[in-house]
Amino acid sequence: MAVETISLPSIDLANFPANLEKLTAAATGHEISMELMTEAWAAASSFSRLSDDIKLRNRDIIYGSGFMSFGDLMPLLESFVVYDATSTADVLAFCSSMEASTINVDVLTVDIASKVAEGLACVGCSFQDWPCTTSLNVFHFAEESIGLDAAELRTDSG
Repeated sequence: MAVETISLPSIDLANFPANLEKLTAAATGHEISMELMTEAWAAASSFSRLSDDIKLRNRDIIYGSGFMSFGDLMPLLESFVVYDATSTADVLAFCSSMEASTINVDVLTVDIASKVAEGLACVGCSFQDWPCTTSLNVFHFAEESIGLDAAELRTDSG
């Protein structure tokens, strides 16, 4: 059986000025439109302006899957979580609890996951039936927060 090898691109941050173009390409070399990114930014930002009682409606389904507020471990971050963004029911429940309009997050999540897999040379991967926890992270950066950790290092729950 033949073994296929792939090469994942890497960016040497120690040699940053020489790799600026690679870093820019990695951050912008996708097919997500500026319009959609702007809408996503506006939606996430609007959640941070909700009252605390509304934010707390985004409850854990599994540990760490609900609203996470500022604290010692995450002094600059608020996080809102859709437990399974590929499930229309979960997306509708999240939007209802947050008093947000519904959009096709379930379809978009599967599409983005498929494009990421394709970009990593994982041909034929189907994410259609995979649950996919999606976090909307809002970082509250200010001049005085330069040099602070925005959030703890962690892996996603689940």
